[in-house]
Amino acid sequence: MRTGLFIVVVATVLLAVAQPLMADSATSTEPGPGVSTVEQPEGFVPPYTPGTFDMTLGAGFRGMSFLYAEPGFDLGVIGGDAATLSVGASVNAGVCVVCLLIDVASDYRVRGWYTIPLARVALHLNTLADGLDADRLDLYGGLMGGPGYYRYSLENEAGDRFQVSQVTALFGPFAGLRHTLSGYDGFFLYGEFRHLLEAGTTRVTVQYGDDDEEQILEATGEVNQGGWDTVVGIGLRF
Repeated sequence: MRTGLFIVVVATVLLAVAQPLMADSATSTEPGPGVSTVEQPEGFVPPYTPGTFDMTLGAGFRGMSFLYAEPGFDLGVIGGDAATLSVGASVNAGVCVVCLLIDVASDYRVRGWYTIPLARVALHLNTLADGLDADRLDLYGGLMGGPGYYRYSLENEAGDRFQVSQVTALFGPFAGLRHTLSGYDGFFLYGEFRHLLEAGTTRVTVQYGDDDEEQILEATGEVNQGGWDTVVGIGLRF
């Protein structure tokens, strides 16, 4: 709830910052005598405008052990030729590949996975693409946040089990670029740099013994982590 409210507040702040740019691109006035103007290059098409809808799919490794996929979307909601504000969401889900290898190569059953749904708000700076004379380049930045769910488990042949569960909240800034591929009707490549802070709780459970004398031990603690992350992928713009 707090993360969702903070996203709304951040969107309001970004909108206030971008309002002058949006106003400049949304209004047209005739220059007075002696006033020079700088016209937009002929043929320039703003890469991101209200109503633009992007579908994305990122993939890669997280922490050198988790293979992940991240589908997502972004929708331009307000703005103009100079800048556009978008809202969106994604789900980053990964599975521990190293765990699976240990599972195959040993007598232990090892599992690890996580799911991180994220809401996001971004400001797409069309004016930068204009300055670079690159109408196929979309430069943007914003904030994202959401919960994280993690699960790790280790079980031997006797049925003894060690399990770690984590529930966290993530929040932080990100910046990225998207480059539309020439001749491929809306397809683009993208990359994002993120710095997400993460805090939450962890729960450790140890279960051992047979059915008649089963023992369960539990402990809880706090989680404080986070740092830089990079996501690359492909998308389709409508």
